[in-house]
Amino acid sequence: MKNKISCITVCFLLFGIGVRAQVVEFNKSVNRIAIQIQNETIKEKLILKTKVDSLYALVDSKKISHEVGQEEKFKLAQESTKRLEIKINQLNDSLSSLVQNNVEQAVKKGELIEELDTVSSSSYYTVFGKEAYYNQNKVGKRILGERRTTFRLHFIYGMSNLVTNGSVANSDIRYISSNFIQAGYNLKTRVLKNNNLLYLRYGFNMEFNSLKPTEHRYFKVENGQTIISKHEKDLTKSRLNLQSFQIPLYLEFDFTPKLIDEKTGRTFFRSEESWRLGIGGYVNFSWTKRNGQQIYHYSEDEVKYRVEKAEDLGLNKTRYGLGAYVGYGMFSLFAQYELTPLFKNNTVKQNMASFGVRMDF
Repeated sequence: MKNKISCITVCFLLFGIGVRAQVVEFNKSVNRIAIQIQNETIKEKLILKTKVDSLYALVDSKKISHEVGQEEKFKLAQESTKRLEIKINQLNDSLSSLVQNNVEQAVKKGELIEELDTVSSSSYYTVFGKEAYYNQNKVGKRILGERRTTFRLHFIYGMSNLVTNGSVANSDIRYISSNFIQAGYNLKTRVLKNNNLLYLRYGFNMEFNSLKPTEHRYFKVENGQTIISKHEKDLTKSRLNLQSFQIPLYLEFDFTPKLIDEKTGRTFFRSEESWRLGIGGYVNFSWTKRNGQQIYHYSEDEVKYRVEKAEDLGLNKTRYGLGAYVGYGMFSLFAQYELTPLFKNNTVKQNMASFGVRMDF
């Protein structure tokens, strides 16, 4: 089970990091070309200034007339302009080729939709849910805004425990070592057309919980009740693995300010670049046949045993809950609480609570 969770976690993170890396690499390439254009312009201006200063020296020493000096100065300026134009055109060709290649690759992957801005000679592209603004009159590329609905990924790692009769104190479940992992694909929609404050998040999550009883005990059913009991063997490790998929719905308050393009007056919206708060709810569905798997270890006659046991522990297969998160940028603190008891037949209610660090990509 640990290997499966680790593989899913690593693949999810690599995918999110890979998407970010593509955008970062594209930005670096564009910046390199922009710096080259700037350097060539400065270099050519210095060359022209040196030649014009020498020309003025000849005029001051009366070696050539003022009229001849003006003519030569004009010729030098024309030659300098032509040289600079050739160099900039070459670099512009490199920039156009870079943008075109990036667009073609994104189109093949289904990640880009091109839109033409009719107000100016600028092109707007949607890359990974964000509008990339490329101004043809000014070399460079800036990410100015996002589409109203964007595709997002998130990953959460933390701890789970059982709240018994409304309290998590003195729990029979270990606090730190009881893991909680969640990974999801979400759509994020701006609620108001001209305001950045409210968003809706909805999608699909996979969730893994590992509840580890104290004193290396285990879960069992006794007289129709699911209890934590001492095993006949002296257990060295014990845990209950729970797997489920989740349908979430969150209302997110995002305090990232809107941006206005000074040239066109166009307003752009971005998110997850300031403080944000999310509140909402979810439904968890279990997909395992017996809805829970116990794994425990023990030693006997100097031989170590590992037992994987799937049995009906009377767990609720469908559970409802509430969640919230608060943070800055892509990182936030996350908590969720299941309103439905974990065990459907128990007279004592035990509800799952989870807490962790959330990363949004």
